[in-house]
Amino acid sequence: MPHTQPRPRGLQTAAAAMMLFSLGAQAQMLMQPGPRSDLSDADTLEWRAGAQWQRDDNVFLEPEGQTKADNILVTTVGLRVNKPYSLQRLELDLSLDNYKYDRYSALDFTALNYTGAYRWAFTPKLRGNLMAERREYGDRFGALSNNLVNRRTEHNLGLDAEYELGASWRALAGVFERRSENSASRLEPDATVRGAELGARYDLRSGNTLAYRFRQGQGEYTGGVLNVGHFTDRQHELDMGWQASGQVRLGGKLGWLEREHEAQPVRDFSGWTGRLHATWQATGKSSVAVGLARDLASFQSDFGTYYEDLRLFIAPQWKPTAKTAVRLRWEHGTRTYKGQTATALTAGREDRLNAVALGLEWELARALRLLASVQREERNAKLGGLDYKATVFGLSALLVF
Repeated sequence: MPHTQPRPRGLQTAAAAMMLFSLGAQAQMLMQPGPRSDLSDADTLEWRAGAQWQRDDNVFLEPEGQTKADNILVTTVGLRVNKPYSLQRLELDLSLDNYKYDRYSALDFTALNYTGAYRWAFTPKLRGNLMAERREYGDRFGALSNNLVNRRTEHNLGLDAEYELGASWRALAGVFERRSENSASRLEPDATVRGAELGARYDLRSGNTLAYRFRQGQGEYTGGVLNVGHFTDRQHELDMGWQASGQVRLGGKLGWLEREHEAQPVRDFSGWTGRLHATWQATGKSSVAVGLARDLASFQSDFGTYYEDLRLFIAPQWKPTAKTAVRLRWEHGTRTYKGQTATALTAGREDRLNAVALGLEWELARALRLLASVQREERNAKLGGLDYKATVFGLSALLVF
């Protein structure tokens, strides 16, 4: 997903942490109010409804002197279910989000987003997950396409299983399907990949884990004008979780990804991917999360073939009382476009982006959360005409009952 977009932001899932997906990798959103503090995951049915006002001073992420501002109203309704049945558990987080722009009504849309999982278990030793996810958001191809607005919809389905081989060892297996659909598929084709994975995990009594997985998938691009055709994905991945101390938790993934294109080998790419993150619970009221990630992603257009992302973030949080929270997040990233075709317009393109967001949350009543937030982004690109600065202010109210 290599595009720049008008960053729809809404009151989606009841997630306490704000998320900044830098460099246009995903539709960005402002911070979200957290879940009700008295809810338990043992058996939960939670309804929610809310509204968020945003003031975006650069809706199309354009260079200085060309910026266009707008007011955006985001309304949402949703529910969260967490229901145990003996050894099984049903989980669902669903929201219907409506984005209404004051001046640029062509950007209006309503998105249905959900994450669902059935945590199944035949015996205490044999268990797994049946999962489904749908994400819909506004996306944009940037200055190279005259500010063309795109709607991206992603579908993820998966079935996995694990079996206890002994006190610590687990055998892992799974199958998956991932689909990405674009309303502007003439510029970037839709893609579907289906595959399977095998692996093993070692669990210590301390809660530390180490896992290895091998995934292989067969995929196909459809639509578009490039006739890219079929491809094969192979990925090796190590996954680690470590409780370094009572206050510090570490996690990470290290992988090697290969993608081969049957009809156009010039579009093949491979390389290392990885994510390392740590959370330090400094006191009962304050914590700091830090992370570093390197990703490879396909960029199947006449502009290029793939890109590398390198991102660093720092996210402190302070909760002066049980019903108030202050959250800050800073993120720096570099996106480098590689493997360009001979006619690529992005040859030599490298983007650097800095983003910072601050949010103040207040649980005014048992069922009512208020949030004020501000987000600032800046991109500096080697290619001319792609720099931008953007600031977004937001005020949110969320009812959870």
